[in-house]
Amino acid sequence: MLRISDSETAAVILNQNLWGYGEKRLAKLPPEVVVHLCNALLHETPKAPAAQIEALLRAKKRLPVPTVAAAPPSNAPSPPPPPPRPASASEPDDEPAFREVTKLRIVSLNALKLRVETEPQKMAWQKLFRALADEDAIVLQEIPAGKDLFHRRTSFAVEALNTHTTSGRWALLASEPSGASAADRCTECHVLLYQTRAVEVVKATTLHLVSELRMCHAPLAVHLRCAGHDIVLVSVHLPPDTTKRRADKKVQLKLLLKQYAVDSSLRFDLPFTNKGAKDARRGFVTHVLLGDWNSEPAELKEAGAGFEALLRGAVPTTSGGKSFDNVLVNRDALEQWSTSLEILELTKTANFARGVDGVSDHAVVRTTLSRSRGVTV
Repeated sequence: MLRISDSETAAVILNQNLWGYGEKRLAKLPPEVVVHLCNALLHETPKAPAAQIEALLRAKKRLPVPTVAAAPPSNAPSPPPPPPRPASASEPDDEPAFREVTKLRIVSLNALKLRVETEPQKMAWQKLFRALADEDAIVLQEIPAGKDLFHRRTSFAVEALNTHTTSGRWALLASEPSGASAADRCTECHVLLYQTRAVEVVKATTLHLVSELRMCHAPLAVHLRCAGHDIVLVSVHLPPDTTKRRADKKVQLKLLLKQYAVDSSLRFDLPFTNKGAKDARRGFVTHVLLGDWNSEPAELKEAGAGFEALLRGAVPTTSGGKSFDNVLVNRDALEQWSTSLEILELTKTANFARGVDGVSDHAVVRTTLSRSRGVTV
């Protein structure tokens, strides 16, 4: 099982394109980190450790190497700027009509175990990953934490995304395992898949406890940096909305949102509001909590605590017609970003109880954050 510390180490190395890592340094890494690097960079991961390192070194040669442009001599005179070319009435100037835009597209899905054992299951997931291969980040809930299942299924996901992407490459970060209760042996993980060309992982942690309350399927919190903007992404999977578990869900929902807003240790000591950012003399931080809330938008709004749910109406996100999947952002983020949310319903939903193969019984939720570049936060 890939621990979050190993996953975070691998993410940092991938962000650096393995720069500074030769044969000896790779050999000193934990075996799980080496396997993770192989899964991200290779079509097939060799079984022998020596073969893994050899394959990584070959892959490294295909990656871009950081370069520093040579500075001109200090005594060399700077060439004069070219004179401005006046634009005639019949000839438009070269300035574009709009500012350039920074855009981050994040997808969330309850993956329903990410089953890829049968050919129909593999085909369904391949079709989905082909459609999502050029997103910036994909967050999956409900991934089995057992070592063999976790490795086989997440390796399939990374390989499929890297096969179909038109630019960059995909890497993976996983939460620490947790279950529906302390006694639950069938533990699961949250998984973040991200495009290394667009997204840098700064830190990650698993929120097992919130104000001393044990969280079911403990959320994965990740501090990301995208085009110079700091974003904290939190993947959530709350208890089911059943008679037996509804009370647990309500307690965990309200406590998570309330404490997240006031307890900075849950968010890497990063500010939550415009005022907090100014007081800390740093840029604004966007907080995005997303996943399977097992709660309708009205219940999320009631629990609010400084958040805004991007899905506000009763648009179904499950095959049962419930609006349980949602994206929440800190309210001040609406002053910083243009936001949009799409519910992407699968053409074929899974129902394994009835023998119907597919990806999931949930819809894919895509949120887009966009803002003009060069605007001061």
